Amino acid sequence: MDKEKLSNAVLSQTVCLPKASRLVDDEVRASLDGNKAELEELASNWDSLLNSLEKFPDDFMKHGRMQPKIDE
Repeated sequence: MDKEKLSNAVLSQTVCLPKASRLVDDEVRASLDGNKAELEELASNWDSLLNSLEKFPDDFMKHGRMQPKIDE
């Protein structure tokens, strides 16, 4: 894991990512999880959803949704 310096400004912070961690897009979604900062490329949201579909087994929901009827 690389250690990088933070630069502080009045309303923001910046960090220079090492070349191996460089992101492709020009916009990211930034979030904090405790003391961990996460950057996620915006275009990757749909990609991650579509890629997750491959993780379901072929017989997933083979018999459909077993959902109780809604009371009217």
